[in-house]
Amino acid sequence: MSKAYILELRKEGLDLETLYSRKRLPDSPFVALGIKTKLWWQENLVSASGIESLIDSLISTLPIKWEQYGGFVLLPQGSFEKEWQVAFQLLVPEKHSGVKEAALDYFENVVAPALNADHLALKVSIPADDVLRRPKVTPLFGKHWDAAALLSPQSEKYTGSIFWAQVRQNNLYYVWSPLHTMFSAGNITEKARISSQNPVFCASDKVVVDLYGGIGYFTFPYLIHAGARLVYACEWNSWSVLGLIQGAIKNSIPFELADVYQSKYSESFQIIEKHCPSQYKAYIGLKPEDRKLVICPGNNEDYLPLFKNKAQHVNLGLIPSSIQGYPLAVQAIDETTGGFLHIHENVNDDSIEKLKAEVIDKIYNLFQELRPEREWSVTPQTHVEVVKSYGPHIYHVVFDLFCHPKSP
Repeated sequence: MSKAYILELRKEGLDLETLYSRKRLPDSPFVALGIKTKLWWQENLVSASGIESLIDSLISTLPIKWEQYGGFVLLPQGSFEKEWQVAFQLLVPEKHSGVKEAALDYFENVVAPALNADHLALKVSIPADDVLRRPKVTPLFGKHWDAAALLSPQSEKYTGSIFWAQVRQNNLYYVWSPLHTMFSAGNITEKARISSQNPVFCASDKVVVDLYGGIGYFTFPYLIHAGARLVYACEWNSWSVLGLIQGAIKNSIPFELADVYQSKYSESFQIIEKHCPSQYKAYIGLKPEDRKLVICPGNNEDYLPLFKNKAQHVNLGLIPSSIQGYPLAVQAIDETTGGFLHIHENVNDDSIEKLKAEVIDKIYNLFQELRPEREWSVTPQTHVEVVKSYGPHIYHVVFDLFCHPKSP
């Protein structure tokens, strides 16, 4: 059922309530949103002229899809803009003290109940140059978001009440704070590939380095489904580290928070300590042989001594390009067994093979430069994984390279 279907039916001269009562419309959140929206505006715009045409115009712009994670709903970028702001202005000062207050009333009493949500936010694109992958969401309504967040949406600066969203995907739990970190639903195919027992991802009893761990997108599949013995997960963003910690606890993964650089990243560790769940204490002081995950907060370059020459798999999951991690990945590979590099890049669809050749050359040259004591072979897998589209002709792809020292 689509918005176009509803608009087509309305050409018959029937309003939403009549269509719904005649069973011409299914019982869906989108229908509920349309009906509740019409009733709310009819009630609040009693003195305005041209009410019906205005309401029709607003309903025609309602979002027809959104991301939903339990009670948290993330609306698409561009929702409730332009004419909505003008319409909310009509309610000031007769009904509300300001446009934001009018909007808050609508989101709380119309959108949230219609979509069965307890938190609503508006999606905004993440700048390509933001290595911390901080979300640019606009909070619209939330039981754990106070007025400071809702009426002054500068999400990266807000540190009041923290709301943690969670989702279960492929039998794994992921936890994140929408005002501070993101959840990428689009990389589910790559998570499934890691979990599928594909020979390229055979990590049973092996060591994995996840150079850009995030909230555990690929870390958890390696541990739970691919059977990794130990994963080193590096992450810059302290809020993502918190999500990684909570996800590890939720997935019953014994972990260690590497604190060797606690003084260097004191601000991050303060945030982590302040907001860590109480269950974290149970993981303090684990014996090295009992841990499955080592979380490395801060710049991944600092932690190279921990995982140098130890890994059979290195995941480089930063987009639009993970090129900054190439030198670390090369140094992380175990010289005895060799290992796979899983390199994520964004690329134009007509340049995939060209970029693949360039990546192979870069990796080979880095082995020559950084590990000259041995001659290394860099063998690409024939298949190039296309994870998702990032726009017209731009794709997120993964190159799998097997790197191993040649026999003497």
